[in-house]
Amino acid sequence: MRWILACDCKETHQAMGTAVSNSGSGATLHTCPVDQASDQVARTQPDLVLLAPGGAIERHLAWIAEVVEVAACDVLVIGTASEARTVIQVLDAGVARFVDRNDLDTSLPAALAAVAKMPGKATHRGRVICVAGAGSGSGASTIVANLAVAMNRGSRNSIAVDLRLEGGDLASLLDIQARHSIADFCEQESR
Repeated sequence: MRWILACDCKETHQAMGTAVSNSGSGATLHTCPVDQASDQVARTQPDLVLLAPGGAIERHLAWIAEVVEVAACDVLVIGTASEARTVIQVLDAGVARFVDRNDLDTSLPAALAAVAKMPGKATHRGRVICVAGAGSGSGASTIVANLAVAMNRGSRNSIAVDLRLEGGDLASLLDIQARHSIADFCEQESR
């Protein structure tokens, strides 16, 4: 399992490293600076995200909500549980659990156990890759076809959408007969 810890405080980083190793999860903990958390989480798609913002958590609510939005996994926030209102605001941002920084040895294993038992665990979201050609003949369709084939290997599924309605050549490059149009895609976005 791959976990990401977004933290700028060296003491919290060390305490979290110890707490994670003592948890018996067998997870590999990767650390990133707080200001790079959203990008790191979106790029690496970890199994769990641990956010440990420094200072007052109220100042970081927008950042926490942003990380939760890009994460395809559960997110835990580590902070000082001084006010119940703050904890509720953090949970309202979409965080799975709030972990008390002052009691990591007890609260982190309890939070990890609770997250493991949660029935509605977040599902992995897909990635959107956009290839925009400068003009006709620039090779964008060839790149899209190669990406679609490479991404469709194994158990992964992919979808390629050709937005050139009049002269799209993606179907012929993939040697398929297009069964759906962009209108179908917009109509049934959940697929």
